[in-house]
Amino acid sequence: MKNIAVETKFEYVKILDTKCEDIKELRICAKCEFDKIFNYLYEGSTIFLNRKYNKWLEIKSAFAM
Repeated sequence: MKNIAVETKFEYVKILDTKCEDIKELRICAKCEFDKIFNYLYEGSTIFLNRKYNKWLEIKSAFAM
């Protein structure tokens, strides 16, 4: 999880522990970080679930700056 924060150069995120040691929570604390995580997940992707991708686009449009 820390690698994601470093690769995307997040400035406003929190990485939190959960009940399970292997699972972490990534909490985005600023709208400007949303584009970074979206691009990290989907940029250059050829395989993804359209339903989830469309949901990301819907949320992203709500945060349009």
